[in-house]
Amino acid sequence: MDLILSDEQRQLVATVRQYVDRKFDRTLQGEVTNGNRSSHETLTQLAALGLTSLAVPEEAGGDGGSLIDLALAVEELGRGGVTSPVIASTSLVALPLIAAGEATNRSELISSLANGSSIGTMGLLPPGVRNEWSIRGTSGTREGTEWLLSGAFNLVPYGHEADVLMVDAELEGRGRSLVILRLPDEGVSTRRQRVIGGEPRAAVHLDGARISESRVLAVEPSDVARSVDRAIDTAIVLQCAHTVGACEAALELSVTWAKDRSQFGRPIGSFQSVSNRCADMRSGIDAARLLTWEAAWALGRDRPDASELVSVAKHYLNQVGDLVERNAHQVHGAIGYSTEYPLHVFTRLIKAFQASYGTSSVHLERVAEAIGL
Repeated sequence: MDLILSDEQRQLVATVRQYVDRKFDRTLQGEVTNGNRSSHETLTQLAALGLTSLAVPEEAGGDGGSLIDLALAVEELGRGGVTSPVIASTSLVALPLIAAGEATNRSELISSLANGSSIGTMGLLPPGVRNEWSIRGTSGTREGTEWLLSGAFNLVPYGHEADVLMVDAELEGRGRSLVILRLPDEGVSTRRQRVIGGEPRAAVHLDGARISESRVLAVEPSDVARSVDRAIDTAIVLQCAHTVGACEAALELSVTWAKDRSQFGRPIGSFQSVSNRCADMRSGIDAARLLTWEAAWALGRDRPDASELVSVAKHYLNQVGDLVERNAHQVHGAIGYSTEYPLHVFTRLIKAFQASYGTSSVHLERVAEAIGL
């Protein structure tokens, strides 16, 4: 893995950073999570920048960038406090479709995801389940040439706004299958759920949702688990990158505040207890970034240790998130809790990340299993 960014990657980072700083106000970024701004609006803006097609292969109508390229861009979104469907659409629908060999059969669908005209997502958490790898939440019965799907999911990213929903279903007489629904399909209802921050989420209920055989992906039942695991791992890596950006923003705010805020006739940053807190944040963020890059690199090359590296990055960033939010608020004092000051946006992003795609205990178990324990 090359730790030195190429000229193209540095230009990508600079372009996204300039765009985000110009187009998005950090103090308003809670609007998407709170429902005051459309996710489609944000996605359209980022599609114009090329982010929705960045990691889609050229043969599928994308730009052919790597997962690390997209992670670099997503980190800048996190730094700006921007939540968007880029991660969900790319990792949970577009890339799984392409990996399943559906680039030709579903070129129109993949194109709509790559150009940002559609939002894609996946149902992963049935009611009462807190682990994305636990059980399936959908079953299907045959009726003539069609399937009737029943099931439910909680906390589906962008579930209330999505145009495309992928689910892992147990189909009668066929076994485990990946199925595509186009929303709003008949028999599918959604309800927005309140979350602390990050991606907006929704409950999705399937009650006899009727789909044709053409909506079932050509993936062998024995390969479905691997496809779903790969989609989740990709989403985790990109969420890690986004959270690294949020942590970076919290550090930037803290350093600026420590320089500008004075007590006892001097900037508070000149006091060792304050400067050490900022230095701790710097160390943790840099380490988390490198782990995220390594996981993205391993996934992009389909290495056998990719899932292990993803869990290492997620667990470590969960810990770094605690460090950053604690130290940033210690440096800021009372103003850090004001919603008129942007620190709360990044605190919420970090907290939402820690609660998504597996807690540290889940990822520690995955790592322990990978190393033979």
